[in-house]
Amino acid sequence: MPHLAVYGTLRDPDIIRTVLGRDPAPWARGTVHLPHWSCYYVEGAVYPGLKREPQALLPIQLYQNLPLDCWEKLVAYEGNEYKQVGVKFQGITYTLFVPRICTRLSPSKWSLEIFQAEHKNRFMMQLSREYGQGA
Repeated sequence: MPHLAVYGTLRDPDIIRTVLGRDPAPWARGTVHLPHWSCYYVEGAVYPGLKREPQALLPIQLYQNLPLDCWEKLVAYEGNEYKQVGVKFQGITYTLFVPRICTRLSPSKWSLEIFQAEHKNRFMMQLSREYGQGA
């Protein structure tokens, strides 16, 4: 079963629960930090992409042994804007979804806390419509 590392909107418990259609807690393995990377808004969106920065330290939530049906939902959620890359934490390879080269990032840094305060409610309403759940 696949292992997942997330850095953006999927770090929010409500969002990942909505995407998976179930509570991800059984597969959660804590948070680690990825050196030399930061989140920036994808241009025209409220979600992030990654950008290399020498002094940065990016929080990453880890999940292990996700069921395949959950994995398929994650791939659909990330869509064609993101590709899967392997990254090792604690000797285990996790899949991280990163923006494709053609994805343009804005100059504004993205943080989960700002996203939750300013964009989450509207994002969750849209997500709930797409996933057929009440907001």
